[in-house]
Amino acid sequence: MGKIIGKIKAFWKKGKWQKFVVIIVCLYILGAIGNATGVLYARIHEIEVEDITLTSGESKEINYTISPDEYDVEIVSTEFKVENEEIAKIENNTVVGLTEGETKIQVIITDNHDNIIESNKAKITVNLSEEQLKAKEEAELEEKRNTISNTEALQIKDYCEQIINDILKSPSSAEYPGSFLNPFENWNMMKKNNLVTVASYVDAQNSFGATLRSQFVIQIQMDDEGNGSATYVQFDEQVLMGSYVE
Repeated sequence: MGKIIGKIKAFWKKGKWQKFVVIIVCLYILGAIGNATGVLYARIHEIEVEDITLTSGESKEINYTISPDEYDVEIVSTEFKVENEEIAKIENNTVVGLTEGETKIQVIITDNHDNIIESNKAKITVNLSEEQLKAKEEAELEEKRNTISNTEALQIKDYCEQIINDILKSPSSAEYPGSFLNPFENWNMMKKNNLVTVASYVDAQNSFGATLRSQFVIQIQMDDEGNGSATYVQFDEQVLMGSYVE
């Protein structure tokens, strides 16, 4: 080993051209090592994906840029990832909007040196078209006209108790079904096209002081804003107001 080093030193001392040859050989060796290890080639450093806005059912191309513009590597695979595939999906390298909402998309590139480069997470916004929005509003209104929320049920319950209290001989003695944990126990409520039908009972004293249980049925016509008034009242099988609507 010492003899080899000595020969190199002797060759280096001979002249300028010998030094030039040594430098060129060293650079060649370093370049070969660099290419072999993937250090000196121009690789992909960054991927930037643009935000995407589209309507449900629409498809749009995924726009992204690669930095630097010139690179020596070969792209082996390009993968598109959507966080929530219920909102949007990938189809033929495009984004397809499915349902209203927001999610994120990311581009992942693998090169021929097994480098994996991940892009930023761009935003996908899926909106409804005017027709879809109108259909959604109509569906929500239809559901509202045929369902009773807990808040609405409490208001209806209080309203019915007020009606029955005005009928009772001793409203202060009235006890209605329901408890703190289950306020709607034995309160049968049904809503059909904004007509609410309520059936329940009350325990109250009559004019002789005896506590009796009385059944009642009340129908209330509501509007889309949640306001309403009684159109039918039946107390102890006696109709006191209106006609029952099936």
